[in-house]
Amino acid sequence: MAKPPAPDFAPKALLAALRAVAEPTRLRIFALCQRVELSVSDLTQILGQSQPRVSRHLKVLCAAEVLERLREGTYAFYRVPTDGIGPALAKALLPLYGGTELEIKALEDLKQRRYELASPLSAANGEKLRALRRYYPDEQKIDQALLRALPVDSVRDLLDIGTGVGHMLELFGPRVTHAMGIDLSRDMLSLARAKLTLADLQNCRVQQADMYQLPLPSESVDAVTIHHVLHFAERPAQVIAEAARMLRASGRLVIVDFVEHDVQKIRDGFQHRWPGFQPSAVQAWCEEAGLQVMDLDIIHDPSKPLKIFILTAQRSQKTSPRKRPKAA
Repeated sequence: MAKPPAPDFAPKALLAALRAVAEPTRLRIFALCQRVELSVSDLTQILGQSQPRVSRHLKVLCAAEVLERLREGTYAFYRVPTDGIGPALAKALLPLYGGTELEIKALEDLKQRRYELASPLSAANGEKLRALRRYYPDEQKIDQALLRALPVDSVRDLLDIGTGVGHMLELFGPRVTHAMGIDLSRDMLSLARAKLTLADLQNCRVQQADMYQLPLPSESVDAVTIHHVLHFAERPAQVIAEAARMLRASGRLVIVDFVEHDVQKIRDGFQHRWPGFQPSAVQAWCEEAGLQVMDLDIIHDPSKPLKIFILTAQRSQKTSPRKRPKAA
């Protein structure tokens, strides 16, 4: 993978960023938000300062674009962006600032608190997943096939659509530069965020978003994963078209889902909108979106009724990304 060029910022923007972090509390906030995305409430607890004061500092940091604010329902989380002056400044400055022992302990307490809050949901979700997994091949075998399907030597930025509890981020996060998972469910995002925080995957983010209208510019990632999501989608072809819009030249889309089946109790019991898909139909949707199918792997355990397909498609260097598809 080619090393990205060193950033070059206008003096005015650089000075504004330096002034923003050149204050003790704002430097602490900047360092904390580099490690974990945090809410105002999180920061008030860690710093021991009032909400209005923390909010004022956050406003300065966001105005200088060293932090970004991410709205999620009634909550907002703050983090260092993945590009621009924020991460460049963090890379240059934060190795010189290790944080205080109190801050480090407060972050560890936050990790545990997030996990405890997510635990009831994690238990319920885990029970549901275990029930479903009785019907299809071993998840570890699928993960190994996924790692073969998506070599990460050319992947800097990865997007996981319908991330759920963040399994794809946990699998690929240690192997890519940046990874983002999107999902509409705040419950799922809370659980994913807790797991990523515990795993200390600082390069992985989650965000609430609609998979039919992704809040990202075209050609912004090197790889997209859609893992056990299409069978929930009302318009699966549109999800694929929107994923294709995200891909840079030679970028790869990897889709994991069930081969079409007739096990009705699975569709009814787990609220699946589709009983899986014929891989040929998914291939046609990829081609309509301007992608070329590179590989198709069918994973089957004879003792279980469901088969899994892993389809890998690529955007040609000569193919321009399609415009954002119109909502039906």
